[in-house]
Amino acid sequence: MNAAFGSKPFVYARAGSTVKVYAYTDMKAAALAKALQKLDHESGRGGVLQRADDGITARLRGAGVAGRAETKAAVSTERGGRYFLQKFIRANAGVIKSDGEELAAGQRADKAAQALYASWKADFKTVEPRNVYHVVFSARAGTDARGFLRATENVLAEMVPDHKWAIAHHPETGHVHVHAMILARSESGRPLHFSKADLYDWRAAFAEKAREEGIAMVATGRMDFAASRPFNMRQAGAYERSKRDTRHSVSPTIAQRVEAKRQAAFEARTIAAYGAWISRGWQLTATMTREAIPGSQAEAGAAAFSAAVAELAAAKRSAFGSPPAPSGEGTPLSPSVKKVDTLIDLTNHVREIVSMELSPLELRRKIADVNKAFDRIDGSLSKKEDKQELAGIREEMNGLLNQRLNDVRVQAATGGTEATDTVRDGGRSLSQKEQQAKTQDRANEQNPRQPDKLAAPGSAAAKKAEQQADRVERQNRDTQRSLDDDRER
Repeated sequence: MNAAFGSKPFVYARAGSTVKVYAYTDMKAAALAKALQKLDHESGRGGVLQRADDGITARLRGAGVAGRAETKAAVSTERGGRYFLQKFIRANAGVIKSDGEELAAGQRADKAAQALYASWKADFKTVEPRNVYHVVFSARAGTDARGFLRATENVLAEMVPDHKWAIAHHPETGHVHVHAMILARSESGRPLHFSKADLYDWRAAFAEKAREEGIAMVATGRMDFAASRPFNMRQAGAYERSKRDTRHSVSPTIAQRVEAKRQAAFEARTIAAYGAWISRGWQLTATMTREAIPGSQAEAGAAAFSAAVAELAAAKRSAFGSPPAPSGEGTPLSPSVKKVDTLIDLTNHVREIVSMELSPLELRRKIADVNKAFDRIDGSLSKKEDKQELAGIREEMNGLLNQRLNDVRVQAATGGTEATDTVRDGGRSLSQKEQQAKTQDRANEQNPRQPDKLAAPGSAAAKKAEQQADRVERQNRDTQRSLDDDRER
């Protein structure tokens, strides 16, 4: 087993001709766990699960053991690892460690698992920091390779001036592409990071350097073509499997997304709503290309695409009954009018929420909906400065909403206005319930058939009354402390 698990730590227990093993391995536990979850819906153990079993079986065979390995469970978190190790020790008798030593009998499972896990930590794989980034710059076939190489050098000199890098051009492939290897840390120790916004900035800067070398290139996004949403390899694999085997199925949304993207279909509603802005952006792109590369065919292509989008947008607006797009100058490449309009609507909606008379529960739901809308807008932004500006607006709007929520909580707890302190129980407000309780108390006081009863000191009833009084006092202190915290927040 030491040969089978590559000298990694493990424990095992015999059960007849079967050996149960709990081991730390180099295999990807998250992928194995996901495959095990899907095992009930599939006909056999395929993919990553089968490869893991076959690998352990082959190493056992190489060590002279004619056995077959079968993975039963996998866990990738430290907390889960400790829990299942403890469960393994508790469920099996005569557990033996990888050094051949048997766990002491009578030892508590949690203590044994804690000690074992602590001794294993030295073998655990840690996430090493990235040392090098691999970036690929590519262009269409027929692009001037020398100019493309110079553009690559220029953009690297501009974007990472104090990082070391090396580039290589592959002339033997159909399309022109250059590989760049960039050290993750600069000479001054500054780390290099690539976010989604950073990648767009790199694409825009590279397109500008390419145009300076006479290469017709622009940095475009999905919005510039009203393209359908992309799909990932997992979604494509599931869709292909569903076509081959009726036992597998995918949602209609995934199927439509894969087919639309493969057919290069555009989003009709996006064209209808924002086609005029997309068209105007391509007109400005044609103008920019004409100034940068006079006589280029790209200018005519951008102008023709702009005209086609404008014509199609008019037809789709008629089909969907959409209002005409707002007027404006537009921007070349990735127009953001949709994002701006959506943000304006959202901020107006936040101000409406602040002016509403809502219960704390209703207001918290509104705040959650607002933050989901901000997340959607943030996901549609590509430029770093746009994301930073949105974060500032979001912080301001959340400040207004949280301040309103604190006010509503205070009013609800202290018997404030009828509109804000309504409780879902029967639709009555806190003040109505309080008034009913006072009325009931007066009725009890005036009822001669229910005279006040004083408990004798030291009796069980007296002790119970004292406990009740202490409990009420603690509740009052907790309520006051909660109100103070709300005011402080």
